[in-house]
Amino acid sequence: MKKIIVLLLLLASNAFAQTVAKDVRWITAEETDDGTSWGAIDVTVADYEANDVVGGLLRFSGVLCSKSKSGRVGDAIVTDKAGNQDAYTLHLFSSQPTGTFTDEGAATLADASLAFLVPHVTLESTDCKAFADNGYCSLSSLRSGARTTATNSNNQGILYGLLITDGTPTYASTSDVDVRISVECD
Repeated sequence: MKKIIVLLLLLASNAFAQTVAKDVRWITAEETDDGTSWGAIDVTVADYEANDVVGGLLRFSGVLCSKSKSGRVGDAIVTDKAGNQDAYTLHLFSSQPTGTFTDEGAATLADASLAFLVPHVTLESTDCKAFADNGYCSLSSLRSGARTTATNSNNQGILYGLLITDGTPTYASTSDVDVRISVECD
């Protein structure tokens, strides 16, 4: 009887260890103006208006799990070297959307791209913290069960995004903004 109990405890501890040890990936976004050339996020040194795109179309390469090409978005961080504390919405897509995504302009999303939307991340101004001359907005523990799977034709585990300001930030440098997300593999 003791051997059976010990065996059950060992099996339970292995199952517990497997559920606790998750693969979590942190990826920094790249941005494009033309849909083909990708690089660091480049913002306009100007006053933005509410609902403006920040940077352009974003790409999170290799963020999804290699086997399943899926995962759960767990955390989001927007860093801001100018120290703005404005709210943002990060819209995520399972495939590259089409439309007009010009920095410091309103996003125009093609109707067909609505099918690629996955749950967005809303970063309220209360999620933002400022230091003397910079700051960040972050949300963690977003693992609400919103699972996403890449549907892009090359199936490389890529997510796309649009960072939309809900406020009126002013950036001091073209390299002021950075966006990172974490994804937990299933």
